[in-house]
Amino acid sequence: MIRRLIFVILTLFLFIPVASKAQVVREISPQPAMFVNELERMVESINNRDKKKEAEAFAHQFSLMWTSDTLKDQQQKEVIIAINQMLDKRYRVYPDVFEYLATLQAFARTESFNDNFHGFSGGLQYFVQRQPRSRVMDMIKDYKGLFK
Repeated sequence: MIRRLIFVILTLFLFIPVASKAQVVREISPQPAMFVNELERMVESINNRDKKKEAEAFAHQFSLMWTSDTLKDQQQKEVIIAINQMLDKRYRVYPDVFEYLATLQAFARTESFNDNFHGFSGGLQYFVQRQPRSRVMDMIKDYKGLFK
């Protein structure tokens, strides 16, 4: 009887992860031309309906910025590298990656964007590799507040 109960409990634990819909995006294409498609794929991975609608609206805005001449090719590549590092470290697509993109969008509206982008991007990549997610996200939110 006890063995049967243990077997049932273990079986349930094995099927729970299969049945749940987790955010499964763990890497995006390194090609800047594919980023808009990857952004849509990230939006699709969001389970919460309200958050998904919010992310869709933001993704549309960010896609306009991405396809304009606001970000140069090298800057786009650095953004993709930063996102892939975040995803590799198990950051959530929403809100973490989208918070980074919102901060980037606010930063792009400043006069010093092109002069300071490389330092901002390099600093973020450095911290993503060496600091806990909560600390990095606090830093991103602080920067977003400064840029607005």
